[in-house]
Amino acid sequence: MSEVEPTVDLDPQTEPAAVDGGKEAPKPLPPRKKRRVKAYCWNYFTKYLDDNNLTRAKCNYCDAHFAAESKRNGTASLNSHIE
Repeated sequence: MSEVEPTVDLDPQTEPAAVDGGKEAPKPLPPRKKRRVKAYCWNYFTKYLDDNNLTRAKCNYCDAHFAAESKRNGTASLNSHIE
C-alpha cells in the first residue's frame, strides 16, 4: 500500500488547516484600518518648524504660537485656544 502525504492549503482566504499534531496554523492578519490623520483643531492652525527645528503651530486667526510636537504636546492646548 502506498502512503499518501498530507497536504496543507496555503491559500490565506481559506480556513486554517490542521498542522503539527492538530494545532491550527495562524490566520493571516486583516489589513489595518486607516486612521484619521488630523484632529479637528488643525482646521484652525498651520504647522511649521521653528529655529530649533521643533514643530510649532500658528493660529490662522490671531497669530498665536503653540508647541505642536505630536508625541510631546498633543492638541489639548490647540483645542482650548479655539474655544
